[in-house]
Amino acid sequence: MGGALMKPEITIGIPTYCGAENGEHDLLWWVLSAVRLRTQSEIPYDLVVVDDSGKPTHQEKSRAVCEHFGARWLCHPENRGVAAGWNTLTRSSDAPFVALLNDDFYVSPGWLDSLVYFLRENPEAGSAGLFAWFISAEDVPWLLDAPDAKVVPRHHATKQPMPEEEQKHTGREQPGRSMAPPGCGFGFRREIYDRVGGFDESLGKAFYE
Repeated sequence: MGGALMKPEITIGIPTYCGAENGEHDLLWWVLSAVRLRTQSEIPYDLVVVDDSGKPTHQEKSRAVCEHFGARWLCHPENRGVAAGWNTLTRSSDAPFVALLNDDFYVSPGWLDSLVYFLRENPEAGSAGLFAWFISAEDVPWLLDAPDAKVVPRHHATKQPMPEEEQKHTGREQPGRSMAPPGCGFGFRREIYDRVGGFDESLGKAFYE
C-alpha cells in the first residue's frame, strides 16, 4: 500500500455518488483497482474516497469497497456536490500534493510519477490535468487484467472505437497552459489550494469539471 510506512507526499482523492451500488462490478471498485494496479511508484501516497451520496445503504457499500483496497473512507451525511467532495478530500490530509480522480477514471502506468514531477518543477502552476481517452464499461474488465493493458480509444460522442490514425499523439496530452484543468483527473500543490481558498461550493450540487 502506497505510503503505509512513510508520510504521504500526495493524496489521491476520489469522490463518489453512486459508484459502489454493484460492488465488484461498479465504478468505485474499478477505479481503485486501477490505482492499485498501476501506481508502481516510490512516491508515498494516501488513497482516500469520499461518499457524497448521503445514502446509508450506499455508504455501507462504498466503505466495504474501500476496506478491500486499503483506502481511507470518508462520507458526507447528505449530498453536497462535487466541489464539496474535492474540498473534503483535499483537507483530509496535509500532503504537499493532491490528485483528484473521478470514480470513472482509470490511470495508466507512470501516471503518478509524471504528475508529481510536473507539480514539483512548476511550483506556480495552478494545476496539471491528466490526458484521457473515452472508453465504455465493456472495456474495463480487460483493462484491469494487467498493469500494461492498453486502452482502445473511443470517440467521445459516438463511443465507437476510433480509427488508428485518429489516435496519434498531437502534443495536447503534454503539460501546458489551459484555462481550466480537466476535472475528471487533475493534480495541484496544496500550497496553491490554500492560497486560493479551496473549490467554490456556491453552485451546490451542480456537477461541473
